[in-house]
Amino acid sequence: MRFASTTRRGIGRLAVLLPVMAVAAASGGAVAEVSYPETFKMGAVLNLTGPTAGQGADFRAGLELAAMQWNAKGGLGGSKIEIIFEDHGAQPAKAVTAAQKLIQVDKVKVLANVYSSPVLAVVPIAQREQVLQVSAGATSPRLVNVSKYFMTSVANAALEAEVVLAFARKKLGAGKIAILYGNDDFGSGMRDAVKQLWPAGGGTIVGEEGIEPAKADLAAVSAKLAAAKPDGIYVALSGVAIGAAVKQLREAGYTGPLLSHQGYEAPELFSVAGSAAANSFWTSAAITVGKAQEDAFVAAFKAAFNREPTIYVRTHFDLGMSLFEAMANLRKEGKAWTAENVRAALLGLGTTTGVLGAFSYREDGTALRALDIKTFKDGKSAIHLTAADVESGGIFSFKAK
Repeated sequence: MRFASTTRRGIGRLAVLLPVMAVAAASGGAVAEVSYPETFKMGAVLNLTGPTAGQGADFRAGLELAAMQWNAKGGLGGSKIEIIFEDHGAQPAKAVTAAQKLIQVDKVKVLANVYSSPVLAVVPIAQREQVLQVSAGATSPRLVNVSKYFMTSVANAALEAEVVLAFARKKLGAGKIAILYGNDDFGSGMRDAVKQLWPAGGGTIVGEEGIEPAKADLAAVSAKLAAAKPDGIYVALSGVAIGAAVKQLREAGYTGPLLSHQGYEAPELFSVAGSAAANSFWTSAAITVGKAQEDAFVAAFKAAFNREPTIYVRTHFDLGMSLFEAMANLRKEGKAWTAENVRAALLGLGTTTGVLGAFSYREDGTALRALDIKTFKDGKSAIHLTAADVESGGIFSFKAK
């Protein structure tokens, strides 16, 4: 047990501070006591039902494993971590309702959320209530600098697009591309990013088509894109739409490269598109940690959940571990767990290493991560070029600028 004493304006008295208290100097020479709860409660609004519930289960498991590991070593300086989960079913309106409940009823000051549209819907609420919204599953370019109350631990899709488009230009010799995008915040944001990046590199865009992400029949759209005869098609879709889109693009006669982002690697790519996914190339967070750390993570996850961890488990584990490290650092410094302080502490981590490798939080709310380029091989995803290959091949540099 730790004790501290303090004198206030000539009146000497001993203040016995409980283990959940810290002392910080306030203005005017007075002393303010920073109180830490026995249990730190954070919120998480995830897609726990609906077509993408499988991904949601992985997001949840990654956060839970991070909390388990921190709690096993005493939590955040004595405060146990509790994550309160709510479901948004990938729907923005439900995300707003769930976030309001977590903020107003559960009084959380940190809130995890996934998917660009739900996150964007909650941005004004988090800003008004001064709650830090964090994510490892929202990557729309519209999230760059969206708010000082938003931080993500994964690469923004604009960065992913920059990398895969450079690959298409320098290694595939593509000059003309088309864009297939979803009519949502992620898809339209990616369309805008690609339309800016590709011509800037000297390329031409020969077609663009937007679809409703839940729409299954894409025959007409696929035929129009194939008829434009592009050297590549950038697919700005996520979740269940990916498998159907890839399958129907091939059925329309397009055999050229398909280009995309990490969300392309959804289960539906393999279960629905199958071999149609051949000649696809997409970016994905590079696993750059050593074998010992990788084996330890896999063993810990399998012991807790009795299955293999996916990329989505890993992204959320990294988010949770870095968040809790930042908060533990604040406690050591005697600083309150306000949204502003947690944000500053995340930035203060500098380059940190998770199970996906090194990354750093950036002032614009995004993260800098090394990216592999993956492809479809033997019925599953496979690395086509490692992040090191991307750099050494002169395609892109992941060094902080």
